[in-house]
Amino acid sequence: MRRVFDTKELYNGDYAANAPDLVVGYGEGYRASWQTALGGAPRETIVDNLKKWSGDHLIDPELVPGIFLSNRKFADPKAGNRGYALIDIAPTILSVF
Repeated sequence: MRRVFDTKELYNGDYAANAPDLVVGYGEGYRASWQTALGGAPRETIVDNLKKWSGDHLIDPELVPGIFLSNRKFADPKAGNRGYALIDIAPTILSVF
């Protein structure tokens, strides 16, 4: 584990009470097991990963700098300064279509 986040710092809104108490940010090359993601509790503490990782939401976000690329201008000239959140991406994309 690289960091543990208090979800009060991560989530807000009507459903924040449904979030876990803590969120683990794993270091590069580590993650929770596939079974754990589905609510399971495997006996082994550490196992080899035999599946291809094609994407993951468990790594510490400081290790994964993100960027959103678009070939269209934002209609809102303040878009870069307003502090949009991840939840704003889907409605923004839908508004283009």
